[in-house]
Amino acid sequence: MTDDKSSMLYWHPKIKDLRIPQPRTETVLLDGKEMVDVNTEKIPQSVVEKVRKVVEKFNLPVFIRADQASGKHFWKMSCYFDGSDELEKHIYEVVSANLCADIIGLPVCALFVREFIPMDTMFTAFYGDMPVNPEIRFFIENGKVLCWHWYWIEEAIRNPSIENWKETIKKRQDDLLYEVDALTKLSATEVAHIFRDDGFWSVDFCKAKDGRWILIDMAEGEKSWHPEDCKFNRTPKIDLFPNAKPVTEADFIMIKEAEASVALDHDEKNQTISFESAGSEKDETDSKTSCLNNEKPQKSDMPSENPAGDKTKEEELWNTICGSIDEWQKSTGRNFIEDYENMMRGN
Repeated sequence: MTDDKSSMLYWHPKIKDLRIPQPRTETVLLDGKEMVDVNTEKIPQSVVEKVRKVVEKFNLPVFIRADQASGKHFWKMSCYFDGSDELEKHIYEVVSANLCADIIGLPVCALFVREFIPMDTMFTAFYGDMPVNPEIRFFIENGKVLCWHWYWIEEAIRNPSIENWKETIKKRQDDLLYEVDALTKLSATEVAHIFRDDGFWSVDFCKAKDGRWILIDMAEGEKSWHPEDCKFNRTPKIDLFPNAKPVTEADFIMIKEAEASVALDHDEKNQTISFESAGSEKDETDSKTSCLNNEKPQKSDMPSENPAGDKTKEEELWNTICGSIDEWQKSTGRNFIEDYENMMRGN
């Protein structure tokens, strides 16, 4: 169990038996050792088999998530599993997305397999061709609905699959406005009543292809995206780069391609290594400390150097990737982790 209220382990038991439409959901609990392994991005075979047994109870496809997030922006590689590739890869991507979130990461305490409900999809977007559906976020407190907002705003969309996506979103939202009042008075208010003594919450509903509004997610309100101009917004705002332009999906693809282009060329005789794209030379300490979380790996975490004092292949690779990210941050004036977070959240 977890003390974090935003964990599905906390809020899902409170709403799962309500008559509000929700995906059928099964929980995959982790034992102590599995939890330690998963939170260091190691996926034990025991976890894969646990998830597989639960998946077999459903018709494919299914939606897989951790207790706090799903990595939905990488859709076809993460949360969406249709059986066409290895289950372990999807579990890994879901776990990785959680551990990369919120700067220091979201701990993974459990996994969930959910019924996949076809939604009223408008188009796909982001790196994983994620379906963009009509979605509404309500904020509730003290048994009342405080406000509601469309989840998908223009600024959040990256790499849309159609050219007229802005017009498509606006038209669909306009067409659905008449349904918001009923959704507010019925489903959202019912959830607000259940959480009337439990603080400030966000509640997300998604429009299904069959016309129903499906309750898909919840989280503590202070941890949830909220329009800045809403009087009920309590999300802490930290603006480290006020003059920076918004990050684009292309920026992240550039980083991924830079990392992928670092080719390890193993020479059987000399065990040499070559890099197709290594970026500019960096001082070893500088590149390590500027990478990702700005912490230099402890000596015990890094491979030991060989007797000749040369860098190991792992250290060379680490320095190259960190150098690429550092160069990107300096050239754009932006922070890689913060921009990655915004993309993952759809901000």
